[in-house]
Amino acid sequence: MAALVAVLIDPKDNVAVVLDSVKEGQEVFCRNGAIQLSIKAKSDVPRYHKISVCKIGKGDAIVKYGEHIGVAAEEIEAGVHVHLQNVQSRREAL
Repeated sequence: MAALVAVLIDPKDNVAVVLDSVKEGQEVFCRNGAIQLSIKAKSDVPRYHKISVCKIGKGDAIVKYGEHIGVAAEEIEAGVHVHLQNVQSRREAL
């Protein structure tokens, strides 16, 4: 299987956006400037969706583009598709 690329927008992000559909077992390379890492997909991830780049504990913030976009509804292992099935909305004071 070919390696795929995902984009980390902010160094604080714990999810990256995949630039093509990912199949379970594929290696995904994430980068943001000097930050580069490789993770093995533990689930299929549709194009332009989020993949976790590290373990995210239940109740922990999901961070994309340097902003909290919700909280983990369950523990999320690195390499897992992050979407409605494992994220809860959380409104924060603006």
